[in-house]
Amino acid sequence: MNKKRRFSIGTLLLTILFILVIVLALQISVNDFAKGAADGWNSTGQLTDPDKIAVVTKVIVWVVFIAVIGTIIYLRIVRPVRKISKSMERVKEGNLDEQIKSLDGMEFGLIEDSFNSMVESLKKARELENDTNEKNRKLYAEIAHDLKTPMTMILGYARLIKEGALDEKTREQYLDTIIEQTGNANALLEEMLEYAKLGSTEYKLVKEECDIAELVRQVMADNYIRFEERNMTLDADIPQEPVMYSFDVAQMKRVITNLLGNAIKHNPEGVNVEVKLTDNRSSGEGIEILVSDNGPAIDNELKEGLFEPFRTGDDSRKTGNGSGLGLSISRKIVSLHGGTLDYSETKVPGYKSFVIVLK
Repeated sequence: MNKKRRFSIGTLLLTILFILVIVLALQISVNDFAKGAADGWNSTGQLTDPDKIAVVTKVIVWVVFIAVIGTIIYLRIVRPVRKISKSMERVKEGNLDEQIKSLDGMEFGLIEDSFNSMVESLKKARELENDTNEKNRKLYAEIAHDLKTPMTMILGYARLIKEGALDEKTREQYLDTIIEQTGNANALLEEMLEYAKLGSTEYKLVKEECDIAELVRQVMADNYIRFEERNMTLDADIPQEPVMYSFDVAQMKRVITNLLGNAIKHNPEGVNVEVKLTDNRSSGEGIEILVSDNGPAIDNELKEGLFEPFRTGDDSRKTGNGSGLGLSISRKIVSLHGGTLDYSETKVPGYKSFVIVLK
């Protein structure tokens, strides 16, 4: 709203009062003039009733006054109110592109600003709702897809076992496959439950002051055998002195485990993985944890939604080697700690890195 065009109610009332004073003064002046003129005309025998002239004059003056006031009220009050009413009806019908323009009268300028701001907020809320619904639709489709694979295999092998025309070795193989696929489905369901739990407004972290450097070393030690099995090296650059920080031990352990697990699952054998922890809180940059590897870079298409749920490479999806929820869960956990988790290919030369920053 252009502030130069704002016209307050107080100004309107003062204007009406001013016009009323002018009208009263004009009425007195005209009335005196009419009486004087009537007396003059009466002496010549042309006019004998000055009171009638005064009445007619009053009527004319008040008609003019009412017309002026009515015009002001229509232009400054009635017309803006009608504009607002019509715009509200359009918004009620679902038209969120509606905007009120040029309400020049009084505080209606403030109403114009507030109304347009409200409609813009409603429009953004609708866009967010549509975007959320679309993401949920895709999420449900991915869940159905990832659960269908193990369920189909379990059903097929169970039917073959039921038919009974199998030797003992084949039967054992089929039972092992059923157990494996049941485990995959159960792991997926557990991660889905964890993802939903972390997204709840009622979920609270159980924080305690601990040495986060020691936690990272412990998780690396727990996963060391997995790196050896893949002929991968695991190097650490972690301070020996304690790095005290208030965090949820179980959840932060899950984050580091997920990132190390990703490095194992999504890289070929022989890759080098490095974990580095730096305490930059003295310079205001927080605690930085890097999990880096010199394996192949991530496809550009996959990078675009890397932290979205059920984003995995095709190979992982086909083999069931990853649910696609690990990075989403990890980012949620870090975010709940007030930190960030991002992907970088420039942080460490020749390496791709997942970067945790905890303030």
